[in-house]
Amino acid sequence: MTDMNWVLTSAGGILFSVTAMALVVAWFMWNRRAFAGGSLLFLLLMGVAGYALVAGLEATFVALRWKILWSTLEYIGSGSVATLFLMFAARYSGYDRWMHGWLRVAV
Repeated sequence: MTDMNWVLTSAGGILFSVTAMALVVAWFMWNRRAFAGGSLLFLLLMGVAGYALVAGLEATFVALRWKILWSTLEYIGSGSVATLFLMFAARYSGYDRWMHGWLRVAV
């Protein structure tokens, strides 16, 4: 009898669907990145897609070592999504005067 490493659950299926939708919207945003904050919105959507993909992998894998790996990688996606949303909202609304030089890197 072979040991299964992953099982496709409903949560994993939903998260993989979110990944696909975020990638499609990001592709459309890439073509419209000229408006204020367009490139940040593209990066935000790529972060959402990456986070959803890693969360879906964490939901489908059974072995504890893989669950720990994927849940650790989820922090990269969640941190980038929150930061990029703040930067996008500031740029789109026109309140991005504070985002310059070292402060942009610090955020």
